[in-house]
Amino acid sequence: MNPKNFKLLPIAFIVITSFEAIAQSSNETAIEVTADKVPEVMRVVPGDAKLESRMPQTYVSKEYLENFVAPTASFVEAVAYAPSVLGVSTNGPGLNDNKVSLRGFNNGQFTMAFDGIPINDTNGVSYHSTIWAPSQFLGGAGVDRSPGLASSFGPANYGGTFNFYSKETLAEKGATLYGSLGSYGTKLLGADLQTGALGSEGKTQVAAGVHQMFSDGYQTANSPRRYGGYFKLDSELTKDVKLTLFGSFIDYFTSGPDGLKVYAQDTNPALAGINPNFKGQNYFASYDSKRVDFNGYPTVPNGVASTEVRTYLNYIGLNANINDSWKMENKLYNMSYNNHDTFNSVSSPNQLMSSISASSMNSLATDKHNTYQKFGDILRFSNDNSLGQFRTGLWYEYAVSSRFQSYFNPLTGAALTPVNTKFAENYTTNTFQPFVEFEFKVTDKLKVTPGFKYSLYTMSLSQNPDIGSSGPAGGFVGSAPGPVLNNATYRSPNPFFDIHYMVQPNWSVYAQFASGDVIPSTTVFDNKSGTYQPGTTAPSLLPPPIQTKSYQIGSVFKGKNYSVDGDVYLTRADGSLTPIYDAATYNTYYLATGSGTYSGIEAQGTYAFANGISVYANASKMNAKYDTNGLNMPSVPTDMETLGLFYKSNGWTTGAFVKRVGPQWVDSKSTQNEWGQISEIYLTGLYANYQFNNLGALAKSARLRFGVDNVFDKIYLASLTPAGASSDPNRPGTNIGGNTLNSDTVTWTSGRFFSLSLFVDF
Repeated sequence: MNPKNFKLLPIAFIVITSFEAIAQSSNETAIEVTADKVPEVMRVVPGDAKLESRMPQTYVSKEYLENFVAPTASFVEAVAYAPSVLGVSTNGPGLNDNKVSLRGFNNGQFTMAFDGIPINDTNGVSYHSTIWAPSQFLGGAGVDRSPGLASSFGPANYGGTFNFYSKETLAEKGATLYGSLGSYGTKLLGADLQTGALGSEGKTQVAAGVHQMFSDGYQTANSPRRYGGYFKLDSELTKDVKLTLFGSFIDYFTSGPDGLKVYAQDTNPALAGINPNFKGQNYFASYDSKRVDFNGYPTVPNGVASTEVRTYLNYIGLNANINDSWKMENKLYNMSYNNHDTFNSVSSPNQLMSSISASSMNSLATDKHNTYQKFGDILRFSNDNSLGQFRTGLWYEYAVSSRFQSYFNPLTGAALTPVNTKFAENYTTNTFQPFVEFEFKVTDKLKVTPGFKYSLYTMSLSQNPDIGSSGPAGGFVGSAPGPVLNNATYRSPNPFFDIHYMVQPNWSVYAQFASGDVIPSTTVFDNKSGTYQPGTTAPSLLPPPIQTKSYQIGSVFKGKNYSVDGDVYLTRADGSLTPIYDAATYNTYYLATGSGTYSGIEAQGTYAFANGISVYANASKMNAKYDTNGLNMPSVPTDMETLGLFYKSNGWTTGAFVKRVGPQWVDSKSTQNEWGQISEIYLTGLYANYQFNNLGALAKSARLRFGVDNVFDKIYLASLTPAGASSDPNRPGTNIGGNTLNSDTVTWTSGRFFSLSLFVDF
């Protein structure tokens, strides 16, 4: 289907007219369903949609997060069972930096936001699940499966938005102490505090929490620990002005280095018989001092292989009623990120220290630092009038970043001299997104909203070219006497249009056109040749912003004890660039894939029985094709299905669920060729919670939670990158036509994870 021939508006009006006819012909009285009328058991399912939704959306409740995700979970596990979302753990739930995809769009092709603030890195629209929003901070989550509205801010609404929300402050005073023990030597301790209403008038409330987590991890030599805390204050300054203050910090460390390759020949069980060095599916790094990937040299703090990330996120929010018709929302924020990573340069499987020459040993290990500071403001105005609601505002963000890598000897810890800089860069980025939209109230039931957002991105970079370990003194190659200077400006206009119609008080339909964009990463300027001249730019190397145009029609229906919603969509991605990360060089390059078309159908629903039992299901059918040759795009599951059974009554809150992820295509490096397929994946979970009440003076209540992730301890291949054209797609780690081993790289899902947790409320 070509979106140029996709006549959305006539179809939308036909659908709306048909629904109106059905509604008028019905003899049944419509049931208005509000949040307080929804059966309590329906609030613990993995997702739900709202009647006012103007696009495909799923909301994950606080109740679900408190009962059915591992206590160590990150935001990946929080949304893993939502429609069209794929999120897997490779080291245990929340125990390493995991990624999610949405409708087949991958890391860097959608926005991640915490309380509305984008939490992406500055060298590209990537994110880290180990920081910013662990489950201990979360009071809910939402998934927008489209570029959103004109008022939806973000650097990559290209493929959608994941929204994560902080815990609410409460009017009732209380505190919670909690602890958890889990598989792989996992321990978690934490505390949350609610001050309740403060002051003589009770108009200020404060929530705060701290936690610490330690684990050996499922993978070898990948042992994480995390300290974190948050503070949130809500205060009603006047009857028309509300203030919110929020601050959080995370210190995350793991002995596993960022970006380390996992080779199929080391970890594929099918190769155990032909590879004497087979390590097992949980192999990540070695404890063997003879190997290059050994983690634990006593001369280097924390061993050679380690990653430590420290972050801070702070904002001041202000909501004000300017007068009877005008309202204002403003959020001023600051984010700080500091990542220190050390690793050995492993270039082939089973590489031994004895194979490294004395001169090469001086530059075998790399010391990497990535830091940035962001300062931003999100401003929105709304005006209610006789025609509807007018909305306008802008998002502005300024970021200062510094990245460098230097070499050192892992045996001595001494830096390589006189040349010790692999690369160094300092850069600033600016993001500016003004928007305007008007929600016309055509009738009490019908609303039509046109909108427009303009995206402007600027970059200013000073970089020494990537030199490897043999460049001349000064840190760059060629005759260039200093760093390369580059500037870039990207502009992208994004129109929006949607129709929302209430067929009945409990039945809505919508149709939407939305456009989105994402800018290429700063790594498009990274180079090894040193051929750029200082003070010049290279416009020919500037790819255009990647843009999408999305067309969607959907409906949401709420019954007394059931809820169902569904949608169909078509998204065209113009000028797509696929980021290819090379773990051997720690660089990213871009494969120009031309345009592509994504399409599919999605549905989710819940039915609550009178006895406290609830059944939840969702299903997605997805297609993603290159427009140039009609072949399937890689890393896009053919389909997904989720089924869950939940029970909530008499102090018990229990649930069991399974998600099937269909096969995914894999391309050879730099080639669109459907080289191979990853087989289907099953994600499973089982949780049981029991709450003890009336504990007297000791505590208000206590909740005991037992959980199992990956119930059947089944390990699945999650990703595959072939080493070359001769790789065998049916037997990762070997070449076609024999048992010769190669350097295919893979990731695997983690093993079964048990957890037992106690939460005590005071």
